[in-house]
Amino acid sequence: VVSLGANTASFETDMQRATRNQQKRMAAMKKSAVESSKAMGVAFTAAAAGITAMVVSTTRSADSMAKLGRRLGASTEALSELGYVAEKSGVDFRTLEMGLQRMTRRIGEVAFLGKGEAKEALSKLGLEAAKLAELPLDKQFEAIAQKLSDVENTSQRTSLAMKIFDAEGVKLVQLMEDGAAGLSELREEMQKTGAVISGDLAAASEDFNNNLALMGRYAEGARNQFVEGLLPSLIGIQEGFLDSAEASDTMKYAGEKLGEVLFWLTKMAIKVWGVLQTITSAMIGLADVVVNAVRAIFAPIKAAV
Repeated sequence: VVSLGANTASFETDMQRATRNQQKRMAAMKKSAVESSKAMGVAFTAAAAGITAMVVSTTRSADSMAKLGRRLGASTEALSELGYVAEKSGVDFRTLEMGLQRMTRRIGEVAFLGKGEAKEALSKLGLEAAKLAELPLDKQFEAIAQKLSDVENTSQRTSLAMKIFDAEGVKLVQLMEDGAAGLSELREEMQKTGAVISGDLAAASEDFNNNLALMGRYAEGARNQFVEGLLPSLIGIQEGFLDSAEASDTMKYAGEKLGEVLFWLTKMAIKVWGVLQTITSAMIGLADVVVNAVRAIFAPIKAAV
């Protein structure tokens, strides 16, 4: 019997130990699962933020390029390639954009009006404005670049460039130093990177941004409708407050009555305090009488003893 009891106690101890170990393992697994979930949440949030930033940046650039191409009559591929050429030459894209706009306008003036700032410059370079106007924008730029690269005198080359590109011509001359061949080489280099903005990407980016703008308008409309429905109640609250504020006699009466109540309560408190003091004094006096009476009774006894 003793052996059986010992075995039973040992078994129960082993079971308790196993239970505690299992609870510890479960707690560790739970902690690990929570930490893993948090890590996955952080990673997912970071990935989503990164993708969002990438989409916004890409579509914004492609959208802008599409709109510029539409204004200039050029493809987004050509513009992004020329943008790369400008970057390699130390010229910012804004300068290139302004120069191309002025080039297009001035070639058109000479081709269709027979006059303009670029007329003499094009003639000196041996270029016919009418033929240039029929070419795509990037081919116009290459033709002018080739002719300017043949001009040996730097001052003359810069002067001619300014007549075609205006003030931007001073910097754009840097792009055209190697003529059409140099431009083509850099454009091919850009094509190999895969960074050229295609017409499909540009069109999709415009649709994406247009839809975003439309979604913003819908959100604005929902907000306006909500506020429109809410305003009557808010105005009612305001008017109720204003009515109360204008009812000065009512507020005065309420103040007077409150003052009367406070005055009455104060008087009652003073009276109660006086009564309590009187009662306390009486009780103290009574206690003195009792003490003196007791002393008188026990005095003879104390003397006899």
